[in-house]
Amino acid sequence: MNKLIINISRRSVAYAASAAVIVFAATFTVSALMAQPSGYTRTSSSKCKDWPLEKDQKKVEAAFDKVLNDSATNSALRTELLDVSNCYKKPKAAVQRTLDAMPGDKITIPKEVVIIFYEDDSAGLTKTPRPFADYPSDHCLHIFFLPPVGSQAAAGTSFRENLMCCYKPWSPPPGPR
Repeated sequence: MNKLIINISRRSVAYAASAAVIVFAATFTVSALMAQPSGYTRTSSSKCKDWPLEKDQKKVEAAFDKVLNDSATNSALRTELLDVSNCYKKPKAAVQRTLDAMPGDKITIPKEVVIIFYEDDSAGLTKTPRPFADYPSDHCLHIFFLPPVGSQAAAGTSFRENLMCCYKPWSPPPGPR
């Protein structure tokens, strides 16, 4: 009799645990589906296709040059450029401040644009030119390699040399220096 009660009680516990797992899984699935609205669409890179305008490209390139060069000696700026929180808002804000401080027409970085800076942490690696593939450019994504820290480190740092992804530089290369 005791064995029968123990078997029934074990079986009841097993059924109850299985039912709880099924309910938990169903609840988790429903909440995951509701977390992404049905009208959700991924941001298309076509929103950045015309940014910057051809007339603004030199100014944007100069802003990237300034930020890259200043990051070699300005530790607060460098920390801001390397901040990955909140979808890289701080690096984008730093570039926007630099653009705002430059003379001429105001250029606003579109909200879809993501600007990422990173620094090399592998010893002895030198920067090598990247072959830019013939794939559609994504002007929503700008990824730059930061120069090493130090005033001499910034020599030769530029938009063209430090752009790692995701489009070919837009304006013709500068003439001899």
